[in-house]
Amino acid sequence: MKLSFIKLDIDIMNDTKIKIIRKMPAGNEILVVWIGILCLAMKSGTAGKLEIGDGIPFTDETLSAELDIELNTMRLALKTLDHYRMIETFVDGSMYITNFEKHQKLDIINHNKEKARLRVAKHRENIKQLACNGYNDVTQGVTCDDVTPTDKDKDKERDKDKDKDKERDKDKDSEIPNKCNQPKKKTTNFIKPTIDKLTKYCTSKSYVIDCEHFYDYYESKGWLVGKTKMKSWQSALNNWHRNQKKFDTKSNTTNEIYESGERCERHKRMEKERRDNYVPMKF
Repeated sequence: MKLSFIKLDIDIMNDTKIKIIRKMPAGNEILVVWIGILCLAMKSGTAGKLEIGDGIPFTDETLSAELDIELNTMRLALKTLDHYRMIETFVDGSMYITNFEKHQKLDIINHNKEKARLRVAKHRENIKQLACNGYNDVTQGVTCDDVTPTDKDKDKERDKDKDKDKERDKDKDSEIPNKCNQPKKKTTNFIKPTIDKLTKYCTSKSYVIDCEHFYDYYESKGWLVGKTKMKSWQSALNNWHRNQKKFDTKSNTTNEIYESGERCERHKRMEKERRDNYVPMKF
């Protein structure tokens, strides 16, 4: 595997096997051996195997020399670790750390390394394409045959991947639409009309309206409809036309009533004059 680090649980000192081993006469030395062989197993070409290199396994003597621990202590440590099944010793003398790949999460590490490799390869290909298309100002003189990404480029690619992950998380969390994120409705400012515009509009609609009266009326009110700022003078003019018909009908009815009442009064006066001027005839 040959990684430059190993994974240790922060609760390693509370592990049952570690507690038992530390209570032994050489318990702390055995713990040091355990951590040491974990490091050697990570350096090995075969995950979890204790080998010097090229398939040559470590022995108790070579491990004693490598970790600078007394030979008797090393033998005791190997025997104890084998007893608690923390290592496995085979007939050919090779030793393996039990469940090494599982505890070190090598599958996840390999997966992340593969993702990083593919990301770098894709970045190299992008730069190569830019160079081939003549974008020398972008690639700074890099040719199609010699394209290598810088550390800054790698960081940018990682940042882009993180941003994409964040966007995906936001999409999952925002299944219910947020009213705050919805676009605001556009509002148009009201522009009061001129008498000329009012006249032209009335002509197009065949309205018989005193446009100057309409203009003066709403000008005096600050172009308010009730307490609300007018939004459309065309709609207000249409309402004015409809209401004007109602007022005309009412006024006609009122005039008829008034005229009939006036005739009654005139008739009464004539009757009174006739009675006052009546002179009985003498026979």
